[in-house]
Amino acid sequence: MQLQHESICEDHEMVDSSKSLHEDETMKEAEKSMEDTTMNSPSGEIEEIPRLRKEISLEIIKPKSVGLPASSGWFAGNGTFGQLGAGTNADSKLPVPLTMQGSHFYMSVSRIAVGSCHSIAVSPEGSAFCFGLNDSGQCAIRSSSADVVLSPLQTSMENDVYIRSTKIVDVACGGQHTAVITADGELVTWGNSEHGQCGHDNTKNLFSPRLVRALSGQYVSQVACGDSHTLILTNTSLVLSCGLAMHHALGHGTEEDVATPTPIRALWSLPVIQIGAGEHHSAALLSTGVVYLWGRNNQGQIGKSTQTFDEAQLAGINQQMLSMLLEMGYSQAQSEEALIQTKNSGVDACVEWLHVHSNENSDQNSVQKVPGRCAGLSGVKSIACGANHNVAVTSKAVYSWGAGGCGQLGHGGRGDELAPREITALTNKGVCEASCGYSHTLFRTDEGRLLACGSNEFGQLLIGEAWTESLGVVDVSAALQESMRNTLPYSPTRPSGASGRLPPHLQVRSLAAGGQTSAVTVGLTPFSPPVSRMQQFALLGQSAITKLHKLIQGTNSGSTDEADQLKEQTRRLFRLSAALTAVCSNESGDGIRFQALEELYTALLPALGSSGTACLVEALNFLLNDMIDHLSSPRPGTTVTTLQGTTSCARAALAVAQIPLMEHALLGGSLLVALCKVLNLLDRATTQQLVVWWSKCPSHILLRRIVQPLNAWLTKQLQQKQTIDIHVIHAVITLDLAHRANLLAQSPLVETCFVNDFVSNHIGLENDYIRWRQAVGVLSQLPDSDPYPIHRATFSFCSFSFLLDEAAKARLLHVEAQVMQQQEQMMSMGVLAAFQGAAIPTSMTCTDQVVDAPPSKRAALARNAQAASASADGHLPAPEDSGLIATHPAYCILRLRRTHLLQDALSEICRQKKRDLFKPLKVAFVGEEGVDEGGLTKEFFSLITELMFDPAYGMFQLQEETGVLWFNPGSLESATDFMIIGLLLSLAVYNRVLLDVPFPRVLWKKLLDQPLNQGDLFDLSPEMADGLDKLLLFDGPGSVEDVFCLTFEAGYAFCGEARSFELKPDGANIPVTNTNRREYVQLYVEHILTASIKAQFDAFKAGFLTMFHPTGLLRLLSPRELEVLVCGSPTLDFYKLQNVAKYGAGYTAQSTVIEWFWQVVHEMSETDKKKLLKFVTGNDRSPIGGMSKLNFVIQRQGPDSMQLPTSHTCFNVLLLPEYTSRGKLRDRVLTAIANAEGFGLQ
Repeated sequence: MQLQHESICEDHEMVDSSKSLHEDETMKEAEKSMEDTTMNSPSGEIEEIPRLRKEISLEIIKPKSVGLPASSGWFAGNGTFGQLGAGTNADSKLPVPLTMQGSHFYMSVSRIAVGSCHSIAVSPEGSAFCFGLNDSGQCAIRSSSADVVLSPLQTSMENDVYIRSTKIVDVACGGQHTAVITADGELVTWGNSEHGQCGHDNTKNLFSPRLVRALSGQYVSQVACGDSHTLILTNTSLVLSCGLAMHHALGHGTEEDVATPTPIRALWSLPVIQIGAGEHHSAALLSTGVVYLWGRNNQGQIGKSTQTFDEAQLAGINQQMLSMLLEMGYSQAQSEEALIQTKNSGVDACVEWLHVHSNENSDQNSVQKVPGRCAGLSGVKSIACGANHNVAVTSKAVYSWGAGGCGQLGHGGRGDELAPREITALTNKGVCEASCGYSHTLFRTDEGRLLACGSNEFGQLLIGEAWTESLGVVDVSAALQESMRNTLPYSPTRPSGASGRLPPHLQVRSLAAGGQTSAVTVGLTPFSPPVSRMQQFALLGQSAITKLHKLIQGTNSGSTDEADQLKEQTRRLFRLSAALTAVCSNESGDGIRFQALEELYTALLPALGSSGTACLVEALNFLLNDMIDHLSSPRPGTTVTTLQGTTSCARAALAVAQIPLMEHALLGGSLLVALCKVLNLLDRATTQQLVVWWSKCPSHILLRRIVQPLNAWLTKQLQQKQTIDIHVIHAVITLDLAHRANLLAQSPLVETCFVNDFVSNHIGLENDYIRWRQAVGVLSQLPDSDPYPIHRATFSFCSFSFLLDEAAKARLLHVEAQVMQQQEQMMSMGVLAAFQGAAIPTSMTCTDQVVDAPPSKRAALARNAQAASASADGHLPAPEDSGLIATHPAYCILRLRRTHLLQDALSEICRQKKRDLFKPLKVAFVGEEGVDEGGLTKEFFSLITELMFDPAYGMFQLQEETGVLWFNPGSLESATDFMIIGLLLSLAVYNRVLLDVPFPRVLWKKLLDQPLNQGDLFDLSPEMADGLDKLLLFDGPGSVEDVFCLTFEAGYAFCGEARSFELKPDGANIPVTNTNRREYVQLYVEHILTASIKAQFDAFKAGFLTMFHPTGLLRLLSPRELEVLVCGSPTLDFYKLQNVAKYGAGYTAQSTVIEWFWQVVHEMSETDKKKLLKFVTGNDRSPIGGMSKLNFVIQRQGPDSMQLPTSHTCFNVLLLPEYTSRGKLRDRVLTAIANAEGFGLQ
C-alpha cells in the first residue's frame, strides 16, 4: 500500500510540542468565562464553534515532515479500547489523524466505519485496517494477548480461498462484529457470532475474515450492523438479515435467532436503496423516499406515536379519505388514527399503517415485529440509525426521532420524540448526510461543512472541551479546521468571507459515528457511496422511465446501439420486481402511475420490434415465476402477516397487467395465466390494498388489458376443455378483483362489461347452484386469511355472479325457489332428504301459514278500493261464493273482483299455504270468462301495485325531489300490511312479472343487508345529502357550531305536524361541532334510512323474503340487479328487439309492413316506445337481460283496413293488419297505444 499520497500542502517544521493550552493566557480567559458546560443553541439557529488557537496541542506523536493525503481520516471521542487508532487508549476531545502503526505517515482513507468499541478504515486501494476492542475477534486477530488494537492493523483476506476479490469497497461495524463488501459484491464477516450475526450458519466467533457463502450468486451493495444483528442489501434490492431476533430487529416476525442471511419477506419486491441498523432496530429507505422501520421501540425509534389526539388534530383529518376508509370497513377510531399518524398521506398509506400497527404485528408499541412504513415521512434521500434514534434527510429538511436524552435529536431539548420531527435549525441548510452514535449525531452539508449535536462527554462532537453536550445543532467545521492546523504544521490562508469553513479546496467527505466515537474523512472531493449498476438504472423511479424514453427516441431515429441498449434495459427492468415496483410507484409511494406506465408502454412496444418483444415476454415470464416462487414459499416459524412484501409484489403485478401484450391472444395467454396465479397467492390484506390501487386505474385500461382478455381466455378454455381447472378458477378470481376495484372507481365500467356470455348461457346452472350450496356449508371450516375460501372447497360460478347476465340470475333464483318448494313438499310428507344432495339450510323451509292477518286489518287496507267500487258491480259474489276453484295441485289460484281488488287480493293471499305460493300463479276475475295465460297475472300486478303504492294510503311518501317512494315513518298501518306488500313484490319476481314501483336504490341495498352510507341518501333527497356533504367538508371561515347552528336532532312530519327526534340522549342540547359532525351525519343518515322506518321496513322485508331467503342466491345480487329483477330496466333498446323479433301468419322480416313498422318505432319518442311495449307485453320496462331476451312476435291480422292493432299480452304477440301505407300504419299504431288502458288487452 502507498502510505503517502500527493500532498495538498507544503512540508513544514514540526511545531514544538512543549507548547500547551496553559501557556496561552487568552485561551485561559476564554475557558474561565465559560460557566455553563452545556450548550443549547436557540431554536432554528446553528451555533458556530470559534476557531481554536493553534497553540492547542494533542498528546500524540506528530509527523516530522509530511503532507496531508488526498483523503485523510480523523477520529475523536472515546478511545478506551483504541478505537481512535491513535496508538493509545486515551480519549480525545479533538480530532486526531489516522496514522499507520509505528509510523509518522498519515493514512489515506476512502471508507470508515465505527462500532461500539472498534473501528475500521479502508484505503483507496481497498485494504482494510481494524483497531479497537478485539475480545471476539472483531479486529481479525486471533492472538489472546491482542484484546485491544491501538493502531490500524491491516486485515488479511487471504485466509479464505473462496474470496475472489480482496479489494474492499464498503464496511460496517456492529457491537462486536465486522462486515465488509468486496469489489465483486461478496460479503465477508468476522468477529462475534453468538447469535449468528456473521451469517455463517453457526454461532462461533470468527477471528479472521470469512466469505458468507449463503450469499453465493448475490451481489451485495450495502451492509449495516447493529449491536447483534446484520442487514444486507443486494443490487436487486433484496434485503436479508441475520443475528439476534429477540427485539425483532431482523424483521422476520419471530423471536428465533437466524444464523444465515434470510430475506425479509415484508421488504421483498420493494425498491430498497439504503439500509440502516441501530442497536436493536433497523431501517430501510425506498427509492420512492419512503422509510420502513422495525425492531425495538422503547424510546420511539420506530416512530409509532401512542398519544391521544386533540380537537385540532381531529379537525385536520381529510374527510374524503376518512369516508373511503369507513366504506372499506375500518372503524372511525382506526381511520382517524391512521390519517393523523400518516398526516393524510393517502388511503393506501393508511391501509398499510393499520395493517402494520395491528396487534399481530406489534407489541404495545414496545416493538415492531415486521417492517412498517414510518408515518409522515416522504421524499427522504438518506437515513442514519443510532443506538436508539434515527435521522432522515430530505432535499430541504432533516428529521429526527427516538431517544433524545443528551440532545442528540437536535431540537434544543432532552426529550424523546415518538414520531419524526423536523430539525428547524437544519431547514434549507443543504444537509446531505448524517451519522448517529449512541447519544450524538453528525451532519454533513453538500458544501463539506460539519455539524453536530448531542453528548460531548468524550469529545465525540469534535469541538474540544468547550461543552459536555449540545442540545442544539452546532457547526464544528471551524473547530475541525483548527485541529487539522494544529496537528499538521500547515496553515492554509483562509479566504475573505469564508469564516467557519474549511479551506475551499478541502471538504468533509464522509461521516461515521458509533458508540461514543466519531470519525470523518477530509479530502479534495465529495464522497460518493457505492451504488450498483442495477440501482443506478432500475431503482430511480421516474429517472428510469425518462431514460427508457430517451432510448426509445434514439431507437426510432435509427440508432442500432441505442436499440440494443433499449432491449437490455427493458430485459433488466422487467425481470426485477423491485425495479418494476419503483418505476410504477408514484412519488409518495402510495399508488401507481397508471398514466405514466401507459405512455411508456405505448412508446416501448413499437420501438422494441419483434425480437425486443420476445425479450420482454421472456423477462415477464421470469418475473411472474419469481413472484410465484416467493409468494408460494412458507413463512417459517411465524404466523405474522407481512403486508408490505406482498403489496409491493402486487404493485409489480398490476404494472405487468397493464402491458398491452395482454390484449394479444398468443403472447398474452401464458402471461395472463401466470399473472392470475400471482394475484391468487396474495393474502386478504394485500388483496384489499390491490383493489384500492386498481380502482384508480383508468377504466378503459382495465377493460382492454384485463376484463376483455380474461373473459375471452375463460370462454376459450371452457369451450375447449369442458372442465373447470385451477387456471379457470384463478382467472375468475382475478376478474373478481377487477370487478371489486371497478365498484370503487370514480368512473366505473358498466356491469355488463364483466358478463361472460358462455358462462351465462352454457353452464348448467342447476348443478352449479348445488355446488354453491355445498361450498357454503364448509366455509366456517376455512381460515379467515383466505380471501377466496369458496373456491378452495367447491368452485361455483354462483360465487362470482358478476359473470352471469341478469337472465341467468333470474333462472338461478327460480331454481332455488323450486328447490325450496320440493324440499317443503318432502318435509310435508315426512321425507327428510336434501334435493339432489343440495345442503339446503332448515331456515330456508316454509312454515304452514303465510300470515296471521285479522280480517279487520285487511279491510282497513282496502277501504279506499271499496269506496271506489261501482254500485252495479257490488252485487258480484264474493270469491268464496263465485264457484271458481280455490286450489289446484299445479297452480296457485287467486280469485278476485275488480271492484274489490285490494281486499280480495289480501284475503286470497292470506289463505294460501306457503308451499302453494311456489306454484305458478293463476288469476281469475269473478264474472269474467278469460283464462289466464299470463296476461291476467300481469294485469293483476299492474293494478294492485297502483293501488297499494298510492301515496294517498299514507303507507308511502312521494319524494318530490326525486319522484321516488319511501316508507312513511308516521304511517298508522299495521306491520301485516307492509308484509303483504313485500310478499306481492316477491310473488311478482317469482312469476316473472315486472312491476312499476319507483323505489330508490337504497331500498334494494337494505333488502340485501348491504351497509348504508351517506351517499345512499342522495337518491332519496339530493338536497338533504348535499347539505350533509357541505357540513362534513366545511373548512371555514368560522366553526361548524357557529355557521350551521345544529344540534343532535332530526325533524319529520307526522299527520301534517312538524316533529323532532333526538339522535342521541339529550341531543337537543348537544351542538354539532367540528369534532362530532361525522357522528351527527352518521346518526342522521341512520335515523332517516333505518331507525325511523324500522317497523315498516322489517315487515316489508319479511314479506319479500318469503320467496327468496337471504342466505340463498339473493345475497349474490347487486342492488341494481335486484332492482332490475323486480322492476326491469328503464333502458329500451328497440334495435336489439328488432334483431330477435319473430314473425308469423305470413309476415317475415323483409315484409314491407314490417320494415315500415320498425321505421315508425325507431322514430317514436321514449314515452311512445314505453306505451308500445306495455301494449304488447303488459309492462313498459325492459325485461331481465335486456330487450334481446324478450319473446316478441308480430303476426298478420288480415288485409288492409282501419282496424287498430291488437295484442295478446299473455304471449307478447302484436296483431298487425297489412296496412298499405307507412303513414296509415303510423297513425293506427299510435292511436292503439294511446288508448290501450283497458283496451286491446286480451
